[in-house]
Amino acid sequence: MCVTCAAAVSGNSSPGDALFSAEEVPRFKIQIAANELDKLRRDNRSYVRATVSVGTNTLQDVGVRLKGHGSFRPLDDRPNLTLKFNQFSSGQKLYGLSKILLNNASQDTSLMSEYVAARMFREAGVPAARVGHARVSLNSRDLGFYVLVEAMNTVFLKQHFTKASGNLYEANARDIDQRLEQIGGAPGDQSDIAALVRAARLPADQRAKALAEAIDVDRFLSFLAVSMLGAQHDSYPLNGNNYRLYADPASRRLVMMPSGIDGSFSRNAMPITPPAKYVLTKAIIETPQLKEAYRARVAALFTNAYKVDELTNGIYAAVRRLQAAAADETERAGIAARATGFARRMIERHQNVANQRAGIVVAPVQLNSGAKLQLTNWISEVARGTATFDRSQIDGTPALHIQTGAGDSLASWRQRLLLSAGSYRLRAKVRFADHGGNGGAPPRGVAIRVSGRPSPVRIPGEGWTALEFRFALQEPEEDVQFVCECRGSNAQAWFALDSLVLEKN
Repeated sequence: MCVTCAAAVSGNSSPGDALFSAEEVPRFKIQIAANELDKLRRDNRSYVRATVSVGTNTLQDVGVRLKGHGSFRPLDDRPNLTLKFNQFSSGQKLYGLSKILLNNASQDTSLMSEYVAARMFREAGVPAARVGHARVSLNSRDLGFYVLVEAMNTVFLKQHFTKASGNLYEANARDIDQRLEQIGGAPGDQSDIAALVRAARLPADQRAKALAEAIDVDRFLSFLAVSMLGAQHDSYPLNGNNYRLYADPASRRLVMMPSGIDGSFSRNAMPITPPAKYVLTKAIIETPQLKEAYRARVAALFTNAYKVDELTNGIYAAVRRLQAAAADETERAGIAARATGFARRMIERHQNVANQRAGIVVAPVQLNSGAKLQLTNWISEVARGTATFDRSQIDGTPALHIQTGAGDSLASWRQRLLLSAGSYRLRAKVRFADHGGNGGAPPRGVAIRVSGRPSPVRIPGEGWTALEFRFALQEPEEDVQFVCECRGSNAQAWFALDSLVLEKN
């Protein structure tokens, strides 16, 4: 198909609207020839040529490469993909876009974290990539649903700024006083960022005026507020990570924008005031007038951008689109279950923020060395496939029970606690039954762990088996989620209720 046909965009629409505003989930069919696949296996970060079909559009010589850090998966798994339509064919675009990202959602199986967080940022007036969903196949191998993300390049910048020729910087686990990767604009000495660092480190009585000349403070306050309202633990204010800086030639100020926001609503006990940990958040929190402005911005955006009903409606509209593109009833049920779990976390965070703003402080659990705490407030969650949950008895022992469906499924019982620093052990007695057989499927069995910290699944022996998971917390207080999980096809797991204990070392 010709480039101009594939790139067609109506006069009243923005580039990419056909993808991000579509009533149906777009299907990306990617074909990579054997010799190009060999190149990608040798160097998965360099583009190779591919043919990409989306609807009635077929584009030749599209650049495809793998991407990702913690979510990286190899080519024969479900890799994160970058598609650059003009890499080998100058001017080629898909619906006006020159580049898109296909994220495998390995760290957000609900598929909703980036989708909701991006909406909140944009509602707050912060430039953020549009997010949708796609069904992806690679050389006729169905990879399932992906999170579709707009690339933050020149096409993106033209939608948010009057000029798109400024310097664009990308940061991965680097504060602004370190050299950032420049991904747009004319190569330079990063003097624009250096000026921002100097302004942020001025005495408090000079800082506010100097910062306003170096960065769009209004947008930065909104960026901070949405990051903290959405409990984005892997963001700039919490981890110095996942952000972009654009040097706007028109205003001659930098603008901070979010990137990689798939960790939203994952640590819901997080304070709404960011720690004075990184250069810019430290400057805000330690400048009285800016700290007060931040508090006012949180209050405004809690009302205007964190609208639970609207966000929940958006989630279930996306669920309906995804279910319509699902392969079978099992997949449809899994989509609904995981999205419902995400919506519940989003609502829990809203309540937590409301409590914080009302002055209701939840103190972290303090345990003395050797003390034990029985864990009782468990909720169910399906990460993959399907499962049913109940509280039942086996051999007279009350237990949390999980029954997974056919196909590779991963389900769990979960509970959150705000804990103080220290070393801990999570203990449980478990039973497991597997009626699906291995058949070359991924590892199956049970595990107990803390969310974000892996633990290998195990197949216990006959009867009850005692498991233990050790972990340590360094921060003065941390929102911890305990996980009792079952993985397998037609598998069952029981976790004895009276054995689910947290012990301080």
